[in-house]
Amino acid sequence: MRHHKGLKYLLVGVLVIGVGILFSNVGITSAKELTFVYIPPNQSEAWHVATCTAGKMFAKDLGVKLIVLDPRNDPSEQVKMAHDIAPQVDGAVIIPVTSAAYKMAEELKRVKNIPVIVVDRDVPTSAADLYIAFGNRQAGALTAQKIVELLTQKFGKPKGKVQIVTGDLSSVVGQERKDGCLDVLNQYPDIEVVNVVEATKWVAATAQEKMMASLT
Repeated sequence: MRHHKGLKYLLVGVLVIGVGILFSNVGITSAKELTFVYIPPNQSEAWHVATCTAGKMFAKDLGVKLIVLDPRNDPSEQVKMAHDIAPQVDGAVIIPVTSAAYKMAEELKRVKNIPVIVVDRDVPTSAADLYIAFGNRQAGALTAQKIVELLTQKFGKPKGKVQIVTGDLSSVVGQERKDGCLDVLNQYPDIEVVNVVEATKWVAATAQEKMMASLT
């Protein structure tokens, strides 16, 4: 758990420093107090709460004002928030609820041509200046390799029935993680993928509810 939390803080530190680099590229000097906006999908899930807390800590250290908005997993609200906040900020860090929310990057650029960093979930637009994430397909493959290992321990060989629980499949991230998992599992003819459960809008409670329903 300590390592997981450390990664959260490291990621947000990279975000803040990355925005600073972007500002230097567009000619904004340190004489101006900088204001960033961070628009995650929500402020209720632990990961987003942790990144918000860490972001505020790093922003304070760097003398930067950080505004955090909460669209409550609503893609259209994210886009509206981006449009409304753009005139007030010098840069933005965003995590789209779904790929449909890529328009918020375009709104930030259209309303005020500011640097935009996208985290975790890529967006199909040139409006993003920087994309920070890890290899999502590889992450799915690593998860599947662990499943194969556990099934082999249980049955003496890789066999059994598997249910995959994914994030939102309308996003590139959710699709890549699912595909990475299937890349590995499909190599084993005695492993059957019986169901794919989707956590729409990346809400963990939705995934749990669907998973439990499928098991009854």
